[in-house]
This record gives sequence, structure tokens and C-alpha cells, in this order.
Amino acid sequence: MIDKTKMRKESKYELLLYEQLEQEDLHHGIEWQGMVHEHKVDFVYRGLKIAIEVQGGTQGYGRGRGGHVREPGYSEDRRFSNTMQKEGWWVLEYSVPMINSEEALKDIRDALRKRQKR
Repeated sequence: MIDKTKMRKESKYELLLYEQLEQEDLHHGIEWQGMVHEHKVDFVYRGLKIAIEVQGGTQGYGRGRGGHVREPGYSEDRRFSNTMQKEGWWVLEYSVPMINSEEALKDIRDALRKRQKR
């Protein structure tokens, strides 16, 4: 079980997404801040090989103020994503507006269904 009190200090958008997943009963088996290939991933469904990244540092959201859209962060994220995809992982990335509109939640629900069927 994820300790949401620690999450509040890290990212309100990660917390919001987790609460959406929890409300839809999609939080089982999820890890918060899980390590995959020496990279900290916001959320991981390890058994299904799904990694979820909340890109709060875009367009002025979050503490990073664009850290994921400027170098060196942008290239580091692409390297990680490419490595993961070559190994059969799905790397799902969501912006704050995608989380606020619940687009991310719907997409994750769909991804979980597809991965569980295989």
C-alpha cells in the first residue's frame, strides 16, 4: 500500500492520479517511485510491465518548471523510454491537463485491460 502522506510532499499531481486510480480500484499492484533500470518511475505495474510518468514539470506545473522539456532531462527521458520499450514495457506519460481531465485515468484503465489479456 502506498503512503499518501509522503506522496503529498512529492507531487500533488502524482497524488491526484493515484487517488483517481484508487477510486476506480486500479491501484492494486502499483508501486510509487519504483526503480526500473536505475531510473525512478512515478508509478510501476511491474508484473504487467507498465511504467507511468507524471510530467508535472511542463508548462510551469510542478517544481521542475519545464525540466522534462529542456535538456538534459528531455534526452534522459527519451533514452529511458526507448530502453524500456525495447524490453517490452509500456511507458505511459501524462501532463497535468491530462490528469485533471481524467484522460490519463481512462488511458491507464485501457492499458491495464490490454496487458491483462495477454
